[in-house]
This record gives sequence, C-alpha cells and structure tokens, in this order.
Amino acid sequence: MVWSKSVNKAVPHERGHRTATQASASPVTDGKHIYAHFGSRGIHCLDMKGKVIWSKDFGLMNTKNGFGEGSSPALWDDKVIVVWDHEGESFICALNKRTGRRVWRTPRNEPTSWSTPVVTKVGKQMQVIVAATRASRGYSLKNGKPIWSCTGMTGNVISTPVVQDGVVWLMCGHRGSMLQAVKLSGAKGDVTGGKNLLWSHNRQTSYVPSPLVHKGRMWFLRIGQGVLSCLDAKTGEPFYEGQRLRGLKSIYSSPVAAAGRVYLTSREGTTMVIKASDKFEQLATNRLDDSFDASAVIVGKELFLRGRASLYCIAKK
Repeated sequence: MVWSKSVNKAVPHERGHRTATQASASPVTDGKHIYAHFGSRGIHCLDMKGKVIWSKDFGLMNTKNGFGEGSSPALWDDKVIVVWDHEGESFICALNKRTGRRVWRTPRNEPTSWSTPVVTKVGKQMQVIVAATRASRGYSLKNGKPIWSCTGMTGNVISTPVVQDGVVWLMCGHRGSMLQAVKLSGAKGDVTGGKNLLWSHNRQTSYVPSPLVHKGRMWFLRIGQGVLSCLDAKTGEPFYEGQRLRGLKSIYSSPVAAAGRVYLTSREGTTMVIKASDKFEQLATNRLDDSFDASAVIVGKELFLRGRASLYCIAKK
C-alpha cells in the first residue's frame, strides 16, 4: 500500500442495495490527479500522493427504493462530468478539473439512474452521452445544451453507453429489454424512430453489466445471469443468443476483450475466456476464492480484477 486517504466520514442518510456500497462509483484519473466521486459524500480531487486538492458537495441524493448511488464521473480535457439523477431535482454538470468550479449545469427530467456518461467527438463537436429511463441524450461538452434524445429505455438504467465508429449503443434490462444503436452524425432533436436510430433489439439484454463492442461484434449478458448473446454490431442480427456459460451464475461485471479473446467474470469468482468470434467457443475457465462485482481491466499484458477481499493482477510469468 503506497497511501490511503479518507475524504469524508458520515452516517448514510438512506439504505443502499444489499449488493452495493457507499463507494460504488469508479474513480477516474488524467495521470496527474484522481477524481473520486462518492455521490452524497461529494466529489474529491486528489494528487498522486493522496493530497486533497479540492472537494465539491452537491447535497444528498434520494435514490429510487433507497437502492443507493453508482454513476461514475467522466473526464475529458479540462472538465469533469457528473450525472445526478435521483428522485429529486436531477441534473448533469461539468466542473473545472483544476479548481472544482462549476462550468455549466443542465436540469434533467429523469428519475434515478446509475449509468455513467461517456464523452465522444461528433464532427467538430464534443458530446456527452447519457443513457436514462425517459430519454437517452447527447449534450454539448462545451455548454451543456441538449443536442439529441432517444426514448425507449426501460426503468433503472445502469449500463454505460458504448461508442465506436460514430455509433452509440444504449442498453437496459430491468423489467423489459432494450438495446438501441444510434448514429451520431446528424443526430438532432428527438431521433426516436428516425433514420439515426439504426436498429434496436428487445431480447435478453443486460441490467447491470455494460455491453462489449469489439471488432464488429457485440456481446452482452441476460439481465445479470451467465447467459450470453453475440450480435452483429452494425446490423443487430444475432450470431448466437441464450448461450449458457457453465459455472457462471450471476454477473455484475462487464465483459472485456483483448488478443482475440473475451473475458467474463462472475460474482462467485469464476472467469470464463471465450474466443472473440461469430461462434461460441470456450477456451478456459479459472476461479479465484473471492467475489467480483467490478469489471476487469486490461493494461498491456496484465489483467486486473478487484474482488471484495483483494485486488488481483493476472500476468504471464
């Protein structure tokens, strides 16, 4: 352990989901500073030695059914983006990453959601994209003004949008299923049912995990179970659906890919490796004596897994 820093101590104002914590959001870094978001306990900027540079308090969230908080901040250039969707006055805002000063704030007509925003370039403009229940939206990174919207998601949106080659994929899976592919170029106003909505899919989509798009294919897990689907990312046509993953029961973490392989980690500690191809082909299964909710991270030739008990680095000796 190099250092550890406590940024806030408080008694929770509402209960959380039994599988969540008071620190469900992931931190982000630009290599010089770390931005740790604890929702109702503030967002905090620390340097790489653990010194707190600034903190920002947005007040208290009131989440649906007291399920807790989970949206992570997004970082781009000199801005930190925070989505604050709850049962009160929801909003999205941008903070100056150096000072914590508010750059802009835009109201959102949304109930509680847990999806993390993504930032991408569309033409000459940077957009912030957020998936949510009433409408998924694209905002101007510069001033926070809404650019486009698309309805059709179910409730309790958690999955993070995935952007690649000018297309964003939006997914939800609570009491229903929806997966939408939206072309970003030319998207203005309400694109629901328009030409920018390239295709949609309403079967066996994910609830907690985000989808994986890799080399023209998309993989996602049914609700949170060890059941996998693989679609053509361009057309939405299935390569296979309802593939059961033996030994993987419940899954919160998102699939990741590298070197022609897809890695899927269950909450019970089992990781399955499959071939990144049109046909399902299991290559390996490995188990650790721990419980995993966080998605795996691949850096170079190392695989990092954060368990409830320990942090693991898997690498070739």
